[in-house]
Amino acid sequence: MEPISSSALDQFLEVITQQVIAKSAEKLDAPELLTEQQAAQRFNVSPRKLQAWRFNERLIKGVHWTQVEGSIRYIPEMLRDRFINWDDDTTHLATIEEWRRQQTKARSKRKGKVA
Repeated sequence: MEPISSSALDQFLEVITQQVIAKSAEKLDAPELLTEQQAAQRFNVSPRKLQAWRFNERLIKGVHWTQVEGSIRYIPEMLRDRFINWDDDTTHLATIEEWRRQQTKARSKRKGKVA
C-alpha cells in the first residue's frame, strides 16, 4: 500500500470540512457559513475586528457566529443585519427574534410538527 501524499490528504480533509460545514448550516437553516476570512472579505472588515466584536459580545454566539469542529464560522444574513443596524439595537434584536422564530418553525417542520 502506497503512502498518501500530503496534497491528497489536504484535499480529503478539505472535502470533509466542507461536508461538516454544510451539515452545520443545514441544522441552522442558514444558506451558508463563512470562515473568518470570508466574512471579513464579504463585509469589508478585518478579521481582527470580527474577533474583537465576538469577544466584546457585539456578535452573539449562535446568532452571528457558531463553532464547527473548533473553527469559528459566521452566519452571513445575521452579520449583514448587524452591520445595517449597528447603532439600532432594538431593530436588530427584533430581527434576531424573527430569525429564531423561523429557525424553530423550520426545525418543527423537519420533525413533522407544525409550529
